[in-house]
Amino acid sequence: MNKMKFKEFMKNEKGQIVGMIVVMGLVMIIAVLTIAALLLKESKWTIRAQKNINALHICDAALDRVIWKLQEGSNWENPTSISGYTWDDIHNDIEGGTYRLSIVTGDILFPPGNATNDRSVTIEATTTTTNQTRRIVAVLNRSPLNASMVAGGAMALSGSAELFWADAYDYGATGTTPVTLSSSITLGANRTKYYSTGAIRYSNNNYPPNTSPYLFPNQTIPPMPPKPEIDFNWFKARAKNTNTYFGPSVTHSFSDGSGVHAAGGTHYPPTADCIINAGSGKWSDDLVIFVDTTDEKDYYYISDSQTNGYNAPGSTTNPSAGGWIKFGTSTFLRCTLIIMGPVYFNGGGGTVPITSFPSNGYYPQDPDINPNQLTQVALNGFLYVAGNFKANGNPVFYGTVMVDPGSILDSGNMRVYYREDLSVSGIIGRYVKIKRWKEIPQ
Repeated sequence: MNKMKFKEFMKNEKGQIVGMIVVMGLVMIIAVLTIAALLLKESKWTIRAQKNINALHICDAALDRVIWKLQEGSNWENPTSISGYTWDDIHNDIEGGTYRLSIVTGDILFPPGNATNDRSVTIEATTTTTNQTRRIVAVLNRSPLNASMVAGGAMALSGSAELFWADAYDYGATGTTPVTLSSSITLGANRTKYYSTGAIRYSNNNYPPNTSPYLFPNQTIPPMPPKPEIDFNWFKARAKNTNTYFGPSVTHSFSDGSGVHAAGGTHYPPTADCIINAGSGKWSDDLVIFVDTTDEKDYYYISDSQTNGYNAPGSTTNPSAGGWIKFGTSTFLRCTLIIMGPVYFNGGGGTVPITSFPSNGYYPQDPDINPNQLTQVALNGFLYVAGNFKANGNPVFYGTVMVDPGSILDSGNMRVYYREDLSVSGIIGRYVKIKRWKEIPQ
């Protein structure tokens, strides 16, 4: 290659290199500008999201304050009378902004809701620095009976006993006296969860050290809800108004309209203070039967027939039982039944329609459902037992069973189906939960 050709080659080569550098520089500039634009847009999105989050955080913090406020005194019963909690009152006790709110009874997202157990809270929050405003509606629920079973003492579910459609809570279990669940109980996502302040023993395994997503031992309050409080004076007064109060100094019989059974006789304990004919008649959720006795000599007995008698409780055949409740094959009680002593349920019952399927997804199929009815129902309503509780002979309870401070000693083949639409005025709930919430336009 001569000198002229070499110079021409180098000149072309340098030109190509310069061209490549220019192109690469343009590519880098474009890339930098693109990244900068994306970062700027991302920053705007972040700032906008932060504004929104700040306003919603204020709403959330305000809702916490409302929940605690509603649990004070009679605020739940009189939500519109709470001082400072009207739409015209502006609050600035939460850092970052202000808020105002209103509270009404019922469920305004899915009206009318339950006037006793539902409260709807509307909250509007505004941030201080950005003046950004958001508004939400939250529906709160205070249902003291949101459990299939509540135990103040030990809980022992043996045999084929099982609970459905709501969780169970035990407040009296310890490490040495755990909640005892038989292996026949089925655990699962759409089944009853078991909570306890103490240990749990399931299918001969101890929890802890074992773990399960459906068993919750050694719980504190909260997150475990407080134990429902029973207003005994309210229940007692209600029962006296309907002549359904029974105590050591009150001896009489009560019938729902299908016939009165006299106290005494071959098939009744002769010293019984309470004789109730459990026929099909004038029963309702408003009816309260109050058995006010802790003396096991004051036996009580509920039956559909005098021929369905057993040996008197306290006899040599059954020395540990208190009162007896015996059912035939076609009758049941629909009421609130308060028993201030030990009790032994025996036998099945009648067929009742299912008035509310659970909204929590707890709906396993079971032989008792046929198809929108429950069979063998002994009690449709709320049962409270102060003494020890036993059940045998396949009784079904449609509602809530609460035993406190006694223990559930032996439940045989008992089954309890939580009744979601059951509302009992004499039970004081202290646990408020968020039922649903939704952001709404201003």
